[in-house]
Amino acid sequence: MIVLRKNGLITILGFFFIHSSAHPVTTPIRGSASYWKTDKFGSAFIERQSDLIFGTTSGNSFLTINPNPSNKEQEIDGFGGSMTHASAYLINNHSLRNSIIKKLFDPLYDGGIGANFVRIPIGTSDYSLNWTTTTLPAGPYGGQNDLSQTFGMHPSGAYSPAGPFSAQDDESRPLGISPFADLNTDDLYTNPAHSIDKDIIEVIQDGLSYNPHIRLIAVPWSAPTRWKTGANPSFVGGSLNPQYEDEYACYFGDFVEFYLGHGLNIWAISIQNEPLNGGNTPSMEMDPIQAARMAIELDKEFTARELETKIIAFEHNMEDDEYPRKFFKELKSSEDGLLALARVVGTGWHVYDEDQDGDNEIERMGDFQNELRSNLGIEGMKAWITERTGSNPISFSGDAWWFWKEVTYPSLKNEASGILWWNFMLDEEGGPNLVNGNIYRSRGMFQLNADDSISNTAEAAIIGHFSKFLKPGSYMLSESGMTQNIYYLSFVNPDGSIVVVLRSDNWQSRKVEIQMHSKSIELMLDPSSFATLIFDQPGYSGWISQISNGQFENNLGEQDDLDGDGLPNLLEYALDTNPMHPNAEPPLSLNYNKSLGTYDLNFHVGLYAEHMNYTVKTSPDLNIWEIVPFTENLIPGTRYEQRIDSFEEGEGTRFFQLLVKEL
Repeated sequence: MIVLRKNGLITILGFFFIHSSAHPVTTPIRGSASYWKTDKFGSAFIERQSDLIFGTTSGNSFLTINPNPSNKEQEIDGFGGSMTHASAYLINNHSLRNSIIKKLFDPLYDGGIGANFVRIPIGTSDYSLNWTTTTLPAGPYGGQNDLSQTFGMHPSGAYSPAGPFSAQDDESRPLGISPFADLNTDDLYTNPAHSIDKDIIEVIQDGLSYNPHIRLIAVPWSAPTRWKTGANPSFVGGSLNPQYEDEYACYFGDFVEFYLGHGLNIWAISIQNEPLNGGNTPSMEMDPIQAARMAIELDKEFTARELETKIIAFEHNMEDDEYPRKFFKELKSSEDGLLALARVVGTGWHVYDEDQDGDNEIERMGDFQNELRSNLGIEGMKAWITERTGSNPISFSGDAWWFWKEVTYPSLKNEASGILWWNFMLDEEGGPNLVNGNIYRSRGMFQLNADDSISNTAEAAIIGHFSKFLKPGSYMLSESGMTQNIYYLSFVNPDGSIVVVLRSDNWQSRKVEIQMHSKSIELMLDPSSFATLIFDQPGYSGWISQISNGQFENNLGEQDDLDGDGLPNLLEYALDTNPMHPNAEPPLSLNYNKSLGTYDLNFHVGLYAEHMNYTVKTSPDLNIWEIVPFTENLIPGTRYEQRIDSFEEGEGTRFFQLLVKEL
């Protein structure tokens, strides 16, 4: 406890000292950082290395990083990929199913990526199966042995893809129920076995058992054909007939509730996948004005059903930023639009235009975010990369370089709150799929080979170096950049732990120094490698362990006073002072403002203020204490100042104390 006494115009400082014994020499308690790496060719795949110990550094590092948890940039929602019907089918029917699910979602699984952001289709996508004309075949390729068929396609008498919801045009059957399900069964809506989305539901249900923080977004490739324009509407191209917009919104509500019935919460839906691409299989075009109308209908429908599901405004390439611009302007033009705007959380961007117009497409995402705030007056919108695929054959080192340099690093530097690649898993030929003809050799994040083995890809490693270690509610830090071909991105988790992700594009090893709490660790970063460092020592206990660096075993408690200066260790933690060195200046001060006749009470707010409770109390006699309410927010890493207008008339002495408590 610190008490300040005011007598006349003189401030007298009084400290209540907590005496402690001399520091004994004891067994060291080391502060450390855990270290994970992926090497150039992926032979070490997100593999844990020996912990790095804080100590004296050599001083000849190529790069020194000083992560400051108070310098926050965008919030991070997660990293992952798309659980299409193709991916889910391959995973759910594999002999190593459980191990694969752990590899995808369990952050504690060795060699896993801990994915926590998952995109699923509402209905058929181009990576779905054809359920209406054939039962589910066995085998990683769907039992495809008919060489006359496109690889990955199920043999059928006619091309008529039918997926859950969007492709289901048989109104006599319940929405989302398999064509083979017995409609009289008691568990029709709760047992995934009866759902066309059986594989997706079962895989994600088990994924959630290992990682409860998985966040789901869902997106349609096409509306049911009965709601599309034209005399003979197709699943390829066409548009939504405006007279069915309200029914289509109801259909979205049914989808969300159907998944809720299986214990899966859809955090957000995208209105339409690639709304400017009418040539995909399936696909549907939708202009931004109709998309805005759909957002309004969806908001009304979700509100009526008391659903908290959010809306993602746009999912297409970055060169098409005029689309979301028109969408947001249209929503702002009406009262219903403004209501719907409150449910919209941001935009999703695909990375397939390959800088065709010569611009830096990733930077356009950041520019658009700035435009939303400065020109349109819309705050709080996020941006995500929601699709990019690799292509066969796998080239781990080359893919690592491209996916990092061209997508991952610039996206996060331009406000991306998460990254989703395309299919979690495909076979060697990029299937199964519904794409006719000579398909683009799309590749899964993990590849299922003909011998049932599984190959890792560089893009899976990139996702894992983030998702395995970043928790929901984490933030990117401004201490992120690139020096001498060493890229570094820093983050802070809600528990206060710091995560630093590094990528070297050098041909030789380079030494990197990272400083935390006035202590440093050094890392020799391998050529063309990834590294993630976790300073996983949040809160007071981690701080005191790191800063004492093993010199002491005793006097490390919150109310101990390691340096004997009268300030308990916990108070030094809350004020960013060093418990190893006595403080010459009191951390709480009362300054007289002669011109105003007032007093300014001020103190330093520590970097970890979000995990602390600060309270200032005042008393005229040390017996009766009253809380002094804060008039402003406490900002980590800054000095808080508050005016005390006057003392009561005739009062010559008043005491103040600063109390701190770890939350």
